This record gives sequence, C-alpha cells and structure tokens, in this order.
Amino acid sequence: MSREHILKHRRWIPNIEDYVVETKVPCLTVDALLRAESVAPESVLVLSVDAEGFDADIVLSVDFERVRPFLLVWEFQHLVANTGKKQSADDWAVVRKVEDHIAKFGYECWRVIPENMFIFPKHFKIYSKKQIKSLNMEN
Repeated sequence: MSREHILKHRRWIPNIEDYVVETKVPCLTVDALLRAESVAPESVLVLSVDAEGFDADIVLSVDFERVRPFLLVWEFQHLVANTGKKQSADDWAVVRKVEDHIAKFGYECWRVIPENMFIFPKHFKIYSKKQIKSLNMEN
C-alpha cells in the first residue's frame, strides 16, 4: 500500500496519520503467488486488484500469456477520482497504459463504475439489460 494514498483519505478519517502503522510485509508477484499456492495459471477465473496505490503496477506485472482470467477487475479510483486534487494527464496516462497493455493479450476494458475497470476477453459477448430482457421474453 502507498502511505501517500492512504493519507488522501483525510477528508473521511480525521487525524488518519495517527492510525497509520507502517509494517514491511513479504510481497509476491501474481505468478509467484500462484506457484506458492500450487494454483495452475489456467484455473484463475477472476483476478481482482485493489492495492491502495499500486494497482496499475500489479496489473502491468502479470504475465497474461500464462494467466488468462475470464475477468480482471482493477481499481483506478486513486488515479482519477476522489483524491482531492485535479487529475493530471499523467494520471489518465497510467489508466491508458494499463488498457493498452491488457489489449495486447486480447482483452477489452470497460470503465463500468467510477472506481473500477472490468476487463473481459474480447470474444466474450456482453449483453445490456434491455437485450437480456428481450432474450428472457423469447423463451
């Protein structure tokens, strides 16, 4: 986690600095974690990343040649919303960098809610509520 990012929550948690304790913890890449837990990369259906400031770094580090989740969700709110500062072109550049990176592996990015991005394989068909309703009426 990024201390700087955690401290951005001051407007919701007064004196947040008093509650933050820094502790070094061992970290693993997604690939190393899968190996350590004996999880086959092809069995990963959903990969969800919410790392309080390091989300893009984690997504960019995943070997999507090996790990092919059906759904990837990553939080980008800390880059583009609710941070108490005007968003810069650099902030959006990071979001676009992740979108461009993941597209190389056949994924399509959907910014479906303000803070998270849902990423599906391009061949996956997504239906709107209206389409689903019409499908249900036909059956």
